[in-house]
Amino acid sequence: KLDENRFVDYVNAEKVIKENKHYLLAKELAEKSVTLVKNEENIIPIEPSKIYKTAAIYITNGSSGKFFFEELMDSNFGYINKSILNRRSRNNDYTNALNIARSSDLIIIPSFIRVSSEQPENAENNFELINNILTLNKPTVLLSFGDPYFLAYFTDALTYLCSYGSSENSQRAVMDALLGKISVGGKLPVSIPGTNYNLKSGEYIKQIELNFSPYEKDYYDLSAADIEMLRGIDEYIFPGGVLTIGKRGKVIYQKPFGRFTYNQSSALMSEETIFDLSSLTQTVATKTAAMFLYDEEKLNLSNKVSYYLPEFGNNGKEKITIRDLIVNHSGLPENFKSDINLNRQDFIDSVLNIKADRSFSDSYLNMIVLQLLIEKITGKPIDLYLREKLFNPLGLEKTLYNPPKELWYYTPPTSEIFDTRKRNKGVVYDTTAFVMNGVAGHSGLFSTAKELAVYAQLILQNGHYKNRQLIKPSTIKEILTEPVLNINTSDDNSLTFTGETGTSVYINPEEEIFIILLTNSIYPDGNIRRFKDFRSGLHDLILSKIKY
Repeated sequence: KLDENRFVDYVNAEKVIKENKHYLLAKELAEKSVTLVKNEENIIPIEPSKIYKTAAIYITNGSSGKFFFEELMDSNFGYINKSILNRRSRNNDYTNALNIARSSDLIIIPSFIRVSSEQPENAENNFELINNILTLNKPTVLLSFGDPYFLAYFTDALTYLCSYGSSENSQRAVMDALLGKISVGGKLPVSIPGTNYNLKSGEYIKQIELNFSPYEKDYYDLSAADIEMLRGIDEYIFPGGVLTIGKRGKVIYQKPFGRFTYNQSSALMSEETIFDLSSLTQTVATKTAAMFLYDEEKLNLSNKVSYYLPEFGNNGKEKITIRDLIVNHSGLPENFKSDINLNRQDFIDSVLNIKADRSFSDSYLNMIVLQLLIEKITGKPIDLYLREKLFNPLGLEKTLYNPPKELWYYTPPTSEIFDTRKRNKGVVYDTTAFVMNGVAGHSGLFSTAKELAVYAQLILQNGHYKNRQLIKPSTIKEILTEPVLNINTSDDNSLTFTGETGTSVYINPEEEIFIILLTNSIYPDGNIRRFKDFRSGLHDLILSKIKY
């Protein structure tokens, strides 16, 4: 605080500045400041795999030495022809640069010069070259490092992106913006003369998909999370698990711990381990399916359930609405027991004819009924519907109901009671879900921590992923963030979804953070063993370590 101490401890200043948290803050500021002023051809984000020849024409005032951005271009693009122009460049250099641009499929022009009243002697050549390139009518991206006014000289440019410095963080941020590895939402701090781009102008584009290998991953010290997970194993809270943490579109931590069981000869947990998600199914599957139908105006939350399922409208259930199901306010019995010896249709008939009293209840039957309703509207089993609408578009190959036997090797057991009908590895633990042939609205879904991270990022990006708007932002707010009983809301508007087998997904939209914790905590006897307190403490620990 300068008002308390005006003197700088210069001995420790460098050490403090170089702390990892300050690097991470600088990188975040660089990313958030990147401004996409123009994107009229929708070139950004760029997919290098679809481009054969790329021209990189560097405009500089300095030496011809290698730029960091040049390294980034070389590592992210394939066939690159380049030209670096500086104070020593001659006419033949400019002619060569234009020829390189002319023979390319994509032209990227990174500029490291600052526009001023006293331009260097080759400024006219630079400006003439760029304007000549723009007349080629080829996809061209103009980049400015440090000077947004650069665009004033090239009003015909259709794609213009700028940062406000040329540090390595800024150069990396611009490359990540070009490739769609980060969301871009910076705004101009000035108005650009001679254009329509005024103060606070700037387009917004969302990153393409979750980044599992971010550069800054090693700058987070989450060794305390390692210790806490190992404590959970030592104290028999769970035999093993996988912990995945994401922040601002990047997976900053992903590690497996322990084994499938407490037997030291059992298989080790891995990032490929497929967990029985239990009631996480309600969010990831059933409510998400409802969101698709809501977007398509095939589902009205105010409609009575009996509008879609007439056979449901009896025994005090006549006025129950879709919204009542979603917010667990239907009055359906909380502790309705299913018999493992029932077949699917007999169980469904018993649910459709059950009595309700409209009191507040957190009943798993709400999601069973919602599933039946979804299947009635779509004419498809919910697992097939979700495969088409959600799992395939997101590339989720190991998020599924009823994992085939070839995947059972990757699924840890949830019980030592090996009932030949339902307690084997890879078979859903929940009795009702088993009666529903492994596909139920409240339970039955299996997945990995990695694939759940993709789902969490879909929610953080307001339903947008892989350049597609899969779910409307308003629909996510309407259906998924209601204060329902299986969501633990907090003062920071974060959400925690849980599963009885020892699984959880934490999402904080404001901080752009998710935490995926998957375990088989109920092993071996079905008791969850202090998992809730462990999970809560782990979340607090992680959040304290990733803030800066």
